[in-house]
Amino acid sequence: MKIVLVTGSTTAVNIIQWLKEQNVLCGVLFENGAESFFNALSNDLSKTNIKTNSVKKNGLDQACLKWFHSMKPDLVIVFGFSMIIPKQFFETAKFGFYNIHFSLLPSYKGPAPVFWQLKNGEKLTGITLHEMTEKVDSGFVLLQLPYQIQPTDMYGILHLRLTEMVIPLIYEFLHTEMYASKQKRVAPYIIQDSYEKRPGIEDLKIEWVSMEAFQVVNLIKASNPSYQGALAFYKGNEVRILKGAVYKHKMETNNTLEPGQLIQGDNQLLVVCKSNTILKIDIIANVFGVMDGEDWKSVFVNKHEKLSIHFFT
Repeated sequence: MKIVLVTGSTTAVNIIQWLKEQNVLCGVLFENGAESFFNALSNDLSKTNIKTNSVKKNGLDQACLKWFHSMKPDLVIVFGFSMIIPKQFFETAKFGFYNIHFSLLPSYKGPAPVFWQLKNGEKLTGITLHEMTEKVDSGFVLLQLPYQIQPTDMYGILHLRLTEMVIPLIYEFLHTEMYASKQKRVAPYIIQDSYEKRPGIEDLKIEWVSMEAFQVVNLIKASNPSYQGALAFYKGNEVRILKGAVYKHKMETNNTLEPGQLIQGDNQLLVVCKSNTILKIDIIANVFGVMDGEDWKSVFVNKHEKLSIHFFT
């Protein structure tokens, strides 16, 4: 068995090591980005018989196609790779190309499934191994492993948990020779077919008027660390909220409080959200540094000021 791994993720090191230990890895194709990391990894692999190559900014070109033909892989595994792979590449591997996606497909197709699942407050996620076709994340699904999202999971932690499941997924895929039989091993998860785009700046903004505190917490989790936190503005300056929680203690509130308003409470940084729900900000960052909510409040906040979603209010 000869396998080429295609990746743009710095978390692929353990996968590369495991495939190498199984004596099945013949090549690794790296996506441009984090170049010093991938260059160091390529140097290490050059001491073995494992060939490496990298994708240039113009994408998978004829030179890359020629490299795949020269490698003559039995199959190709794709992990954390953001570029579209043209269909002519699929013919270079005897058993085809297989992608590992961080959702239970067909739910949350697209380039940022971890972000959207956390933002939407999903409780169940998982990883999917599917055959690659011209249509993104829509090929034949062979294998899925589920994961129950924990209350403490933010983007970085959830991504780590799912990455830890990749080697067991690949092991079962290879051990059962699914690539040859094309026999599914998928539980009957009740999931909707959906596609989500890559998050833009508008997706990171906290909409204080329309979001309750638990929804803001979901956005904070989805945004940390890969998107530098959920976005708000204070006195025209950008702030990023990195950690927060629903404030569950009863407080005296009244109808004069507006969403986004900062309120007093036990030396904590509290913000009014939709329906008079309250967000407690634990960690917040701006151009002056990263602080806990209490310190940030003591330095910057005057009574009854507001966080907003715009530079100017």
